[in-house]
Amino acid sequence: MALTCSVLDADLIAARLEQRPSDDPFAQVVEHDNDRAWRVVLESCRAGDGRARTVLSAARDLGAEGMDGESGGPGMTLVVMLGANNPLGPVVHLQARWTPADYLAATPRRRVATKGA
Repeated sequence: MALTCSVLDADLIAARLEQRPSDDPFAQVVEHDNDRAWRVVLESCRAGDGRARTVLSAARDLGAEGMDGESGGPGMTLVVMLGANNPLGPVVHLQARWTPADYLAATPRRRVATKGA
């Protein structure tokens, strides 16, 4: 089950990280790698009283605090970055751009050529 950032909080991640590792001698990978990365972010989202918050609830609360730490808002601008991946073009240009049906069968040079379209 995949969880989005709107439901993840530090307490949930901490509970998931308490699971015993499998110690598989053949699959030598860092277990719970995403949870370990999320933990750093979500621990910084805790409220002043230690209550776990989601990323979005922490952003909302910071925005409501205001610049001087009082409830004068707006105290925060939320910036969301999109990398150079498939959704970047459609989001920036507000126009759907479908991947050609024969994309996977094409040569690497042809694939690069279709990216501009």
